[in-house]
Amino acid sequence: MTDATRRRTRVQTGHTGYLVHQGERLPMRTRNLSLKGLLCELDAEPGQPLVPGASCQVEFPLSPDVQATLEGMIMRLEHERHAILLVAVDFTGMDPDSYAHLRNLVRFSAPDADAIDQEEFHTPFAP
Repeated sequence: MTDATRRRTRVQTGHTGYLVHQGERLPMRTRNLSLKGLLCELDAEPGQPLVPGASCQVEFPLSPDVQATLEGMIMRLEHERHAILLVAVDFTGMDPDSYAHLRNLVRFSAPDADAIDQEEFHTPFAP
């Protein structure tokens, strides 16, 4: 999914992981994912209020010994029916291993994995 305002292709996904905010580890499921951010859903309200501009982490446990950990900033919150909270996160940093894992998560969900590879060469990681 792309549009004129996006720098990275977002792919429809359903990866599970955690949104970590102020020490609280909240189970989440992605709706869409890119190399620069995600939209996820939380099934329960967090103990600490989430606010746009707040820092957070996103954790994707990939195996018992491997986890991708991404630094992020909460950009937007939306409430859906049935008490589902949608959270948009912009990634602000990650280590090289986590980036490689994120890239694989996006590539494996993309209809055209080569297009994701091309984004790395043609689209800078600028805010």
